[in-house]
Amino acid sequence: ALVAGSNRTAEGSSEGRSAPKWWDVGGRLNDAVQRDQRSEHGYLEHESTPVVLFDKRSNFNGRVRVVAHGPWRSLRFNDVEQGLTYVQDGEADTEVLGYFYIRTMAAAAAAMCRLDGNLDLTQRGGRVVCIGLGTGALPAFIARKFPAAVVEVCEIDPVVLEAVRNFHGLPKLPKLPGPWGDKPVPGNLPPGVGVSMGDAGEFMERAARAVERGDAPAASVVCLDAFDGDGEVPSH
Repeated sequence: ALVAGSNRTAEGSSEGRSAPKWWDVGGRLNDAVQRDQRSEHGYLEHESTPVVLFDKRSNFNGRVRVVAHGPWRSLRFNDVEQGLTYVQDGEADTEVLGYFYIRTMAAAAAAMCRLDGNLDLTQRGGRVVCIGLGTGALPAFIARKFPAAVVEVCEIDPVVLEAVRNFHGLPKLPKLPGPWGDKPVPGNLPPGVGVSMGDAGEFMERAARAVERGDAPAASVVCLDAFDGDGEVPSH
């Protein structure tokens, strides 16, 4: 269930056709691409003319753009691709994680939490912190798979949040007051995804102090996936 396209038939699926012979390498590769229309293979092979849906300057990441390739939405800072979502009828398919490394991150986090009973994301109070919003695909996926968990995203760039809400199929993504707010109230954050705007370093410091005071639970998982317009992790 953690692999994009694992439990539904996508457009262009090879289902119903005979499988290529073992010696037909080209046929087997083409068949794999067809079966993975909702992974990066399908994105890279999608025959469509790119359409720029959003183009805005940011004080943090340079030029922020959203480019559509059929159902795919690509988020880009300058010329660096930052993430993908698969959008149909204006809404993101939150079952889809378009990059292999994101699927690996999600699978590793889920496995670690399953093996450690104290980190159970299936129970109320499970907490996931994502540093960097990107397209919102990873936090939205986690919230879908673990509906009892609170998923907090820290994002410094309001232009990125605007792009994700309006063009990556997550229009209802709410803002949070901060890492449990200035006056934390444990358990009051509803399950689901919320975004805290600000610097991740300050966010983590405040969140850690809240945990130390006993005002908030420790995070079960922290996902660090933040890159700037040069494709580098911000130095601070």
